[in-house]
Amino acid sequence: MFEKSSAAKRVIPVIIIVALVATGLILTYILSNNDTDVEIVLPSQTPNVETDHILESEQPDTLLSVSPENVKSVLSTVSRPSSYHRTLKIDIISGNSIATQTAEVWVRDSSRYFEITDNSEKQHIVIADGKVSMWYDGEDTVHSYEENEYFSADDLIGIPTYEDVLSIESNRITSADYVTGNDDASYLYVEFVSPDNMYQYRYWVSLETGLLAEAVTLFDGQTVYSMKETSMQLLPATDSEFDNKFVTPEA
Repeated sequence: MFEKSSAAKRVIPVIIIVALVATGLILTYILSNNDTDVEIVLPSQTPNVETDHILESEQPDTLLSVSPENVKSVLSTVSRPSSYHRTLKIDIISGNSIATQTAEVWVRDSSRYFEITDNSEKQHIVIADGKVSMWYDGEDTVHSYEENEYFSADDLIGIPTYEDVLSIESNRITSADYVTGNDDASYLYVEFVSPDNMYQYRYWVSLETGLLAEAVTLFDGQTVYSMKETSMQLLPATDSEFDNKFVTPEA
């Protein structure tokens, strides 16, 4: 696990996804999706979730001191890059079982394209020109919705964001610190709890990219969700990496 420094997943209705993300009911999600292919770990073992790339470090000299009291102010100065491509590994843990997904994300200004892959299928999501389009490999049907203010692109793929911290009550934040990764990059660590204190959330925000690089959710002290950024590219808006990414099969 991490050591803090002394000084830092056919189409699921959008409404359900948002509700799950908003309430953090990850265990309910797992139990309602028992058809998901999972890796079974022997009962005597603890599920092996890789969440150890952030290492202990002294606070960077160039950064101001951060605390639970001022971390929201610090995070409010962070901004996401306008165009990038990154890959995320998501583990959802239930007892001794792990359901793993890989999410590839392409962002160019307000346009977004996601590829979400698990053991059995690949889902595609395009958000562009005010419309959300979703389809699966091998299917001709594209499900489309009007984009609206009640859900975000991140909600659609079920990943948390550092903005979550900005919307919570300050008294739910239990720890904040600066840490350094094994890539020598600086991260802002934030730890907070759910209103009922049953869930604990740990976030690592990259101070280089302004994106949430890693997140862990614990229930009753056990990890039930883990998200880790495994690759990240900052790209110019004209990069060929974006060619044909924001179009649907029907187009």
